[in-house]
Amino acid sequence: MNLLPPMPWRYGCMAALLVVILMPASAIRGAPQIMQTPSATLAATKPVTICKAQNNPDDDFVMQASGLIGADYACTTVCSGDWRQCLRLTEKAEHHARGLPKVELPFVVDDMAGVLRFTLRTAPTITVHSGAGGSFYPGEATWLAGEGQGLIERLEEEGVRVVEVRWAWGRPPGSGWLSRKTDEPGSSLHAKVVRPASILKWIRSHLVGDQRFGTYGCSGGAVQTLASTMWYEGLDAAIDYQFVSSMPMWDVRKLCTGKDEGVCEHNPSQVCHPSQPCPHGDRCGYPFTPLIIVRALIDEIHGVGLKCTIERDDPAFDASSLSRVPATRYTIDHPIDFSLSVFATEHPLAGGRDDLMIGAFWQGAKAYEAIRQANPAGNIRLTINEPYGHCADATDALAPATVRKIKAGLGLPSTPSPARFSAGDFCHRFEASMAVPQGFAAPSEATAAGRHLTVAASCDAGAATIYVGTGGEDQLIYGTAYLGREGESGWRPITLSGQAAKSFGDAWYRGLAQAHIALPADDLARNHYILTYVCTWKPAAGLRPGKRWECGCADAACDAPAWRIQAFSAQ
Repeated sequence: MNLLPPMPWRYGCMAALLVVILMPASAIRGAPQIMQTPSATLAATKPVTICKAQNNPDDDFVMQASGLIGADYACTTVCSGDWRQCLRLTEKAEHHARGLPKVELPFVVDDMAGVLRFTLRTAPTITVHSGAGGSFYPGEATWLAGEGQGLIERLEEEGVRVVEVRWAWGRPPGSGWLSRKTDEPGSSLHAKVVRPASILKWIRSHLVGDQRFGTYGCSGGAVQTLASTMWYEGLDAAIDYQFVSSMPMWDVRKLCTGKDEGVCEHNPSQVCHPSQPCPHGDRCGYPFTPLIIVRALIDEIHGVGLKCTIERDDPAFDASSLSRVPATRYTIDHPIDFSLSVFATEHPLAGGRDDLMIGAFWQGAKAYEAIRQANPAGNIRLTINEPYGHCADATDALAPATVRKIKAGLGLPSTPSPARFSAGDFCHRFEASMAVPQGFAAPSEATAAGRHLTVAASCDAGAATIYVGTGGEDQLIYGTAYLGREGESGWRPITLSGQAAKSFGDAWYRGLAQAHIALPADDLARNHYILTYVCTWKPAAGLRPGKRWECGCADAACDAPAWRIQAFSAQ
């Protein structure tokens, strides 16, 4: 098939277009919504290196490893300019309230790699961290008790921008942010928390601006967030609110050995042990975890052989215990919601586990009690959910209550605040579900999850950045786009940048392309239009014609190629 695009001027001059698309936004889509041993001092965070997103997310980083334990990561290509020019559109998720696409931004900190996923808009922001090594997006994997996507959707619908944090796979596979470096004989949780602490600081500085900023973490994600606040300088001041769910590691020594003294499930301040059970038939929660995989991970981090695995203590565990930091660290300036989940009986539901059964109840209750006593203002709260399993706060059953707590903790009104546009936000005008002028293709494609934007724009002081494609190997993007402006006729060619699809010649890029267009601020406030030519390989399926390249698709049959049109302005 001939992939060469039709010339854009076949559609007439810009003046003819203005009749169709230069009407008020409200007429198009309704009212617009633009928008080691703990020391006495806090440790310093480390620099974050931003990587240029590659077409294939698997190519974002290069990894050096020796053996099964330890890995060092580096960017495949370091982002040399503004980080907004190094983003990748992703078809995995969208901002559900407005249909805005999400972007991915890879990074490296302390030789460990990760990716942020978020949407470019101005709003109160919360980071969401998954459990264990954090090597999956919270919205795409089961958190032992349920999906995190329901929580993320609800937060975004309520006007809270979510930044999902995913760490690279690491060594051993799945260790994520807990992975040792290749030259480390042993380490500690304290040393590894520098990674989430550093990226939290970067998010505060580069994404949040003057908005409120919070964190949500469950299990290993709770360690990432709460420990960052208590161990690293500047984090308490940077964060306005935290939600700590199913905290698993307050005292690592007792996590490995503590079987003698616990706390009662409905009254965590009451001590219990085998010879003195809880009153009223309550269960006793002990600090020891029966999960051998967790104890093995503790041994791996510290390089102490099989000490924790065989339930033995080691002095190295003190450096990983928040319970052993100076008492001054318990005084925290922002509100925290602690949440623990217990079943109604000792019998697990559907094979799941609750916080009592895995030791997280004792650990989380002790963290809550220590921090609450140091903060008498009453902004440290504990909720015990029943009957639910570990990390249940993100399930559909509890997500509405979790959202209410987060909004209250961030000091947000119960109803969503109106969105507003700020420099650096998405500024395109055609969203995935909108109709476009006749003769042009929409800037979106159908995916398994619905329609998803493949052409988006962000506006900053004096420039617009155009994002084309979502990195798919089945996408080809023509290397020349065309720019038009309100009140002018004709189209100006714009050269895109990307990775050449060599088998199709230098004029085509594979999966991902960008253009950074310098425009004066008063000029950028006017309506602009960008034409791009994107072809997607469609295999034969059902009644669909044989496999072919589909370029644009101005109608359902997609019998004729068409340029995709997107509009943008910094209004």
